[in-house]
Amino acid sequence: MQMAPQTRFYKYIIPIVRGLGHLFFRISVKGKDNIPSEGPVLVVSNHMDNIDPALLTVVYPTQIVFLAKKEILEHAPGWVGAGFNAYGTIFIDRGKITKTSLNSALQYLAKGGTIGIFPEGTRSLKGQLLKGQPGAAFLAIESEASIQPVAIIGSNEYKINIRSLFRRPLLTVIFGKPIAVNKKDMEDMGINDLSEKIMNSIADLLPEGMRGAYYKPD
Repeated sequence: MQMAPQTRFYKYIIPIVRGLGHLFFRISVKGKDNIPSEGPVLVVSNHMDNIDPALLTVVYPTQIVFLAKKEILEHAPGWVGAGFNAYGTIFIDRGKITKTSLNSALQYLAKGGTIGIFPEGTRSLKGQLLKGQPGAAFLAIESEASIQPVAIIGSNEYKINIRSLFRRPLLTVIFGKPIAVNKKDMEDMGINDLSEKIMNSIADLLPEGMRGAYYKPD
């Protein structure tokens, strides 16, 4: 199945985002050959800083539509919400991970789209991988999307300011081998087991000190 079409806003904004990304940072990308050429794809990554979605947008070859918590819009200016909506962001209630609440994401995946989700459910302020929440595994089983594990390293160590233009801190993004999903087989495995497999696939790409307490190596 081919990838879902890009939103017009994405086509306009991506050159600017990529330009700014490479202006402020040195970005190292590894394992790009592992990215599936066709959808649907579920991109799963560790999450340490608010810049992480933008960083993935910069390095990924096609549009990633991210899942975001509804609370983001509660105190944000109206233009921020308008920008998110124009990009195609899908807002969900973190406390209600059901087929109904994730229906928009499932519909987008059914079109061959790429969904981005941070399965920890929140930022890890200490940089170590947290326990995964069930949303990513649920989406993978329901959609049979390929799971693309990603590791982000360095995004919690930067500060955007004038000095950044001269220092250009290093950010590293590593794409692991995708995990194929067959709904029948994965239902036998269960959501919790698949969630653990997803988190381990991310942890395998991270330095040992970032893998967290829930890592279970093969």
